[in-house]
Amino acid sequence: MQPLLSDFLMLSDEPAVLARGGRVLRLNSGAEALLGTDCVGRSVRQLFGDEVAGGQAPHFLAGISLCGKPRTVRVSRVEGMQLLFISRDDRDLSVVNDASLAALRGSLMNLGLAAEQGRRLAEELGNAELNASFTSITKQYYSLKRLVRNTSIVYSLLKGELPVVLSAVDLAALCRSTAETLSLLLPGIELRVSAPAVLPIHADRELLETLLLNLLSNCFLHGVGCSVVSISLMETEQSVILSVSDDGRGIPAEALPTVFCRYRSGFSMTAMPKGAGLGLSVVRGIADRHGGTLLLESREGHGTAVRVSLSRCLGGANFHGAESEAACSMGALLTGLAGCLPDECYSARYLD
Repeated sequence: MQPLLSDFLMLSDEPAVLARGGRVLRLNSGAEALLGTDCVGRSVRQLFGDEVAGGQAPHFLAGISLCGKPRTVRVSRVEGMQLLFISRDDRDLSVVNDASLAALRGSLMNLGLAAEQGRRLAEELGNAELNASFTSITKQYYSLKRLVRNTSIVYSLLKGELPVVLSAVDLAALCRSTAETLSLLLPGIELRVSAPAVLPIHADRELLETLLLNLLSNCFLHGVGCSVVSISLMETEQSVILSVSDDGRGIPAEALPTVFCRYRSGFSMTAMPKGAGLGLSVVRGIADRHGGTLLLESREGHGTAVRVSLSRCLGGANFHGAESEAACSMGALLTGLAGCLPDECYSARYLD
């Protein structure tokens, strides 16, 4: 088996590494150019970090910083050996620009104002059918708001200009309060939270909310057959680890290599309503800006789990800041989960 895998490695167009027992056996020319020629015998943990070395699934992806640049590492286990393929990130900036985003935000604001005025008028007139129409339009406004938000973050990441405003955040309280509210909005899905009573971290509060809601949205939208979503928090000396998993059908093995790629998940007519495929790109970028990594494991028939590590060292030991509010605002929830929530969540009951 080893000679066969070694031949496969050499034929790969991507940088690739073959390892056994946690140590590098061989690497192709692309990997040598990226990692250096002295990698044989070195540990996978030393080269790729704890997340890649500790992954247990037969196939998984990890978004890590490698040689100072964000990379995707695709790992497959075969006969006690590991094949690690290193993908280069897509750096095309031509999809959007500052002018197009500004135009989108302006149109979006006008749409939101018009939808709100129409909904209020329908309520005053007591016209249930008209009110339902404007409630649906309001939901579409929040869906577009989410898309523009995610697109703006990806664009800022690609330019290297995404700001991180640090404050003290109780991540445990944020996760619990989010799950409690979602239990009311989505009573058909059980949300479980496993976390310490308090878990403080120095982070960008708004970006953490976006990260968490994108992970939850992925479960609700893409976790076919999902009935339980679990959120868990663990801490080490250097990191806080946030895991979000579902009990859905999992991701087919042939689709797994592209789940970190932008715009890959929604281009069939049946899949398009599920989003543009930016969620995991956003999560990965936010994790990277917080000194962390992203790891995805999925097994068909057993669901999908995404684990995000966040550094506890941001801001330095002398950092001080007022602790942020524990709960996500209703506006943030309605935006972040716009593709998942029923229309009734965008009525006056929740918006006013």
